[in-house]
Amino acid sequence: MPSKRPAVVILAAILSFIAASSAFLVLFLSLAALFFAGAFQFADFVASQVSEISASTNVGVTYGINFILVLLGLVGFVISTCFIFLGVGLLKGWKAAWYGQVVMSVLGLTGFPVGTALNAVILFLLFRRDARGYFGV
Repeated sequence: MPSKRPAVVILAAILSFIAASSAFLVLFLSLAALFFAGAFQFADFVASQVSEISASTNVGVTYGINFILVLLGLVGFVISTCFIFLGVGLLKGWKAAWYGQVVMSVLGLTGFPVGTALNAVILFLLFRRDARGYFGV
């Protein structure tokens, strides 16, 4: 591994931190919706709309909404943590961070439109000759 870190690796790490912040935003928004949904009676409104459509009492709708919000928060936490660790690993020159970042970026391509653009740029940078030579892949 060369001693000088290529600029493309630094840029890929910065983009990884930006991806982490967007996943953290999903975490924050889902938790905010979970805690403040009761104040705005969002879950009750959705439950009343569903009960009007299906003509039955849907008590589980409120729990379902809360479950989805918690699940989104957990996914946002896991993704943001992964991108932070991978960004640090890229800066430290870890070969495993290169592979992990490639996997996370390929998965992140599904996040249309911002995730697609961000992760496509990260993949482009990581597959450049100087980045691959830095990590020895």
